[in-house]
Amino acid sequence: MKKAILFMMMVICTLITVAQDDTLTLNGKANPTATINGTYPICLGDTATIPVYLANGPTWDVTFSDSYTQWTVTGITTSPYLLKVSPPNTRSYVVSLVDNGTCSAPGPPTFAMVTIEPAPSIYTISCATTTFCQGSASADFVTTGSESGNA
Repeated sequence: MKKAILFMMMVICTLITVAQDDTLTLNGKANPTATINGTYPICLGDTATIPVYLANGPTWDVTFSDSYTQWTVTGITTSPYLLKVSPPNTRSYVVSLVDNGTCSAPGPPTFAMVTIEPAPSIYTISCATTTFCQGSASADFVTTGSESGNA
């Protein structure tokens, strides 16, 4: 005797007829995953490029967060996706949600850190001696913001 069984998974409905002693195996699509990590030092005003490795797609929609704002990038077709950010201060970036059009999953418990490095010091070099003799092996110089020296 055959029984009609209705299976409903998410929004997909299928009517399957199986015999009483039949085995029914349902294979679901794997949840999408995203991997984001690492430390990316930049100078203020520069852009950091963070690779985000994606699996079980394509296509992916990925929601990112930096603790201040949250945004979604849609229609990603290749992995790794290169997230480009220019934060005003040191920030961590996480994947909040990743979706492959069929399934969605929370992001991993990892993050990428973009650190803002201090601006380099600017030194002014001026010669202490204005007259140089041919064959002279050295000259005195003075720097501001640093130490005096001899070259």
